[in-house]
Amino acid sequence: MSLDHSEGRQVPQSLSSQQVSAIAKDGDYRVDRNLYLQVRDDGRTRSWVFRYRFRGRLRRMGLGSARLFTLSDIRKKALRTLRDDDTTVHGLRASFRTWCAEATDFPREIAEAALGHRVGDDVERAYARTTFLAKRRSLMEEWAVFTSGRDAP
Repeated sequence: MSLDHSEGRQVPQSLSSQQVSAIAKDGDYRVDRNLYLQVRDDGRTRSWVFRYRFRGRLRRMGLGSARLFTLSDIRKKALRTLRDDDTTVHGLRASFRTWCAEATDFPREIAEAALGHRVGDDVERAYARTTFLAKRRSLMEEWAVFTSGRDAP
């Protein structure tokens, strides 16, 4: 067992693919060092999330749907994100944003929401009550297909 500092509770060092498949309750589950399985909608929505710190703040980067990527695939993807070369998390985010603008018809607000950015001035944000969840999910599924080279499900 190791201490998960973001949650402050004891967690297994890593989970097997069988243990990951058995998770049905909503929540964020630590699968490996910085890798989490995010379960929502009573277990119907499952996605991989990479957590990291940048400038002292905890950040989250979506790595794709658990329907499209196996635990083995996502561990390799997370390792590529961490490798010690010129690849950075923010370089990947910039690639995502460029791809959204050039290769999709999703509005700018959806792409920015997917990146966790605030859009508009104070007045506009005061009236913006949506999280664009369904549209962000569609966008991220297209991104997962694009980055994996797989065909859409």
